[in-house]
Amino acid sequence: MKRAFVALSVVLVVLVAAVVGYGQLRRTHREARQKAAVQAIIDSHSPLENDAGQIDDERRIGHNVHFARVPSTLPPGLVGMEPRTNPYPEYIHGVYDIYEYDGVEAVVLFSDSTGDFPCGDHSCVRDGAVNVSTPDTSYAYVAVWLTGAAAPNATAIKRFWAKTSWVPIANAAWFTQLAVVGESR
Repeated sequence: MKRAFVALSVVLVVLVAAVVGYGQLRRTHREARQKAAVQAIIDSHSPLENDAGQIDDERRIGHNVHFARVPSTLPPGLVGMEPRTNPYPEYIHGVYDIYEYDGVEAVVLFSDSTGDFPCGDHSCVRDGAVNVSTPDTSYAYVAVWLTGAAAPNATAIKRFWAKTSWVPIANAAWFTQLAVVGESR
């Protein structure tokens, strides 16, 4: 009887271990499939859509100083957007928003004042008042300059940023459309 009990116990232990092991294996495979599915969705979106989704996510949790104002129309040829940390907080009170193109970045600085050298060592494409209010920030001045390699479309990029009109981000339909697609990741 004792032998039968030991044999039954061993069979039960092996059976329980097999069930637990199988459950863990299924869980691991399910998680791997879910991660692959999420990655496939992210990969199916353009970097610009993903950037817009991330910017919108950040703004929703209260980080709403960057991209408080954006161009009223989608900048032609734009491939990415990102907030940039202010490298000179002791000299400039403002925020840097970066608009990325192939090989070129449009650096947009919103600040309290333009100062003596609003674009640093770069030639300003734009330097002046914003003339659009938003509850997210009180910065009244904007300076725009280009950095990076000379691109074939640099003249069109300069022309766009010199003449663009600004709107609060909530009023920019182009950004909302990009963010909706980017947030579906």
